[in-house]
Amino acid sequence: MKTATRVLILILSPVLSASCSLGPNAVENQGFESINSDSGLPDGWHPAHLARTKDFVSFSSTEEAAHSGRRAASLEIHQDHPEERVDYNWTRPIDGLKPGKPYLLSAWMKTENLKSPAFMMLQYWSEGEQPKMLGGARTETGFPVLGTTDWTHVATVFSVPEGVGQARIRAGISSKDNIGGKVWFDSIEIREVY
Repeated sequence: MKTATRVLILILSPVLSASCSLGPNAVENQGFESINSDSGLPDGWHPAHLARTKDFVSFSSTEEAAHSGRRAASLEIHQDHPEERVDYNWTRPIDGLKPGKPYLLSAWMKTENLKSPAFMMLQYWSEGEQPKMLGGARTETGFPVLGTTDWTHVATVFSVPEGVGQARIRAGISSKDNIGGKVWFDSIEIREVY
């Protein structure tokens, strides 16, 4: 199944750019340009971390490196991070995705000292008071970005199942094997494919 997904993505990538149209971007503040004046963090984006390990990771909006525009979001795992695995990420809700329609999830990533890949994913959750995760889409399976890299484009195609109550995008790295590692994200997009 994983091989089939990778092959599908690789086959569809040139087809998408050559013969398909893309709808508007569903990700607000996709370039992290708009900053909340109180927190200093990108508007609409939230750092996902555990309370017990929040002092071992840094989330920031930075002008030191950007793929496009003036800013990018970064995430860095400190050298003194405990051995516990934590999947740190920037996250935000995504609204307006239509069940059964194909979408392209894409982003630009830049990495430094990563031994396990950075990830870009979309999760979809059921409706109701106690939502359950129904599935999602990930880029690191087909496009593993690790080590120290310049800006790298990642993408995957997905469709949302019926019964989704909410969708959430996540961009991050795991602390496993990434102590002292850093990642930057920019130009995150989710576009319907016509």
